Amino acid sequence: MSVPPADRIVGHLLDAIDTPALLIDLDGLEANIAAMAALCAGMPQRLRPHAKTHKSPIIAAMQRQAGAVGICCAKISEAEALAGGRIDDVLITTPLVGAPKLARLAALASRVHVTTVVDNIEALAGLAEAAIRAGTTLDVLVEVYVGQNCCGVRSPEAAADLADAIARQRSLRFAGLH
Repeated sequence: MSVPPADRIVGHLLDAIDTPALLIDLDGLEANIAAMAALCAGMPQRLRPHAKTHKSPIIAAMQRQAGAVGICCAKISEAEALAGGRIDDVLITTPLVGAPKLARLAALASRVHVTTVVDNIEALAGLAEAAIRAGTTLDVLVEVYVGQNCCGVRSPEAAADLADAIARQRSLRFAGLH
């Protein structure tokens, strides 16, 4: 069975659409994007929505056009997919570990602006080495624990120590707190 292009499924019964399929109420989507942009307009905070739900470079581009400074995602594969869809500013909100993922992060950072997070000093060596090998500089945020039994440094002193350690790496740039 061939799947009709998106412009030919409008008006079809839902059971005629092969799944999985992303179906969007475009009016609702555009209203939500506009509402978020309006909420942040004139505020010192900048809007950087998470692509966790949509995982779509098209929707991310709509968010950018409405004023978002960039897009968040959780994984390197999501960041690569967004960058492949011409999204040029991505924040990866989960600490990355392991040489293969760090190499992919550094390679991506040589094509688009990528910011990542870190929550321990031991992880910095791998980040710094990957950036040096790729000939790039990585923007790094200190991940702060906010009580969800997840990642993050647990004290202001630990955050300050980690920020100092980031700043001492020539291939990393301390970019703030997350």
